[in-house]
Amino acid sequence: MVCERPLKGAARDAPNPWRKRGQEDMDESMSASMQEQWTSWPPPHRRAWTAIDFRFHTGEVFPALPLSFLTIGRPSGEPVLVLHGSNATADSLMTPSFAGELFGPGQPLDAERYFIVVPDAIGLGGSAKPSDGLRARFPKYNYDDMVDAQYRLVTEHLDIDHFRLIIGTSMGGMHCWVWACAIPILWTHWSPSPANQRQWLAATK
Repeated sequence: MVCERPLKGAARDAPNPWRKRGQEDMDESMSASMQEQWTSWPPPHRRAWTAIDFRFHTGEVFPALPLSFLTIGRPSGEPVLVLHGSNATADSLMTPSFAGELFGPGQPLDAERYFIVVPDAIGLGGSAKPSDGLRARFPKYNYDDMVDAQYRLVTEHLDIDHFRLIIGTSMGGMHCWVWACAIPILWTHWSPSPANQRQWLAATK
C-alpha cells in the first residue's frame, strides 16, 4: 500500500460542498431469503454502473468496468461508505448481526439520516471479475485498483464528494486504510474492521 500518493483522479485540495445526488440507477430484485431478513432496517437497492476506460495499476485499461453496489436510505442523507470483506459481497453485510445493528431506526447509522453505499469490490459479487469470462486475461488488480473503482463510483456516478464515515470489515478494513492515506479530503471519520459497531460509532458523534 502506498500512502504518500493520491489515487488517480483524487483531489486533495478540492472543496467539499454538499451536492445533490440522483438515483437514476436501475433497481434489481433481491433474493427472497434476504427479503425475509429485513425486519429492522430498510431494504437495500441493488444498482449497477460502468466505469469507462478504467486504468489498473499495471497500466492496462479496461474499456468498460462493470461495478455493482447496494444503497440504503435516501440520497439526501449524510453519505456513509461500507466496505465488505474478502471473498464476500455487499449482500454479506445485509444480516441481522450487521445491518440489523446499524441501519434501523434509532441505530448508529439510521437509514433515515444516512445514505449508505455498499459496493461490491472488483473481483467479487456483481462487479467485474475474472470468472466473467476473461479468467487469466483479466488485468492483475490490487487494493489501490479496488479503492480507485470505489472512488470513481461514488464521485462520478453518485456525485458524492464527502463521506461522514467510511467503515470496513476484513479486506474492507484494508480498503479503509487506502482511503485514509490516499484520499483524506473525502471523509470525516473512518474505522477499519470494527469489533463492536456501537462502541466505535460512539466516537464519531
